[in-house]
Amino acid sequence: MNFIVPSIVRHLSRSISWHHYRRHFSSRAFWNKYKGDTLITGRTLDRPHSYNDFLYVNPCGIEMDGGNIADYHKDAIPTNWVSQYGSVVQSFFGIEESKKKHEFGFGFGFGKDYVIDGMNERGLAVHLLDLTNYTEYQKPNTGGKSNVSYLRWARYLLDNFATVEEAVEGMKQVNILDNIYIGYHVAVEDATGDSAVFELVGGELQIYHG
Repeated sequence: MNFIVPSIVRHLSRSISWHHYRRHFSSRAFWNKYKGDTLITGRTLDRPHSYNDFLYVNPCGIEMDGGNIADYHKDAIPTNWVSQYGSVVQSFFGIEESKKKHEFGFGFGFGKDYVIDGMNERGLAVHLLDLTNYTEYQKPNTGGKSNVSYLRWARYLLDNFATVEEAVEGMKQVNILDNIYIGYHVAVEDATGDSAVFELVGGELQIYHG
């Protein structure tokens, strides 16, 4: 199995060189040929600078909400939940960032906002991937559903779902909104080797699963 890792690294390196400086995309590779034995995931973040990101361990039982969406979407009803699963996550924002009010007009939740990668205790992994030029987020309260900021999209999935199948159903229960605009789509995989991608195209949720 040692040949797999160099092969994936070469693939991701080509992805970086292809997309670098053209548009803001990210790439993710998922090797699930040997389900139940070996699963390997790799991703890129194709931007010309470091975010100096942080690693957090989140316990279960944390009260969460859909994030700071009211400043951008009046009358938007946030989703509320209590995390069912603990997780380890990578976030762009640390404790110092959470103390500031940025040019966006609000601060960020320490350990809650802008999780770009993570895995929960049941083996569900989530990856926030750039798709800035093509993503169109949903409208608030569409279909009578409550709302989650895209800055908490990953936490919503990691906190609440154990499998890709559950995450697919969970995505149908909320709207994903912007509050500062950067376009993303999300890739998920679980311990069984199942995988899905969620995209927001024309304000509609598109699910690629199976």
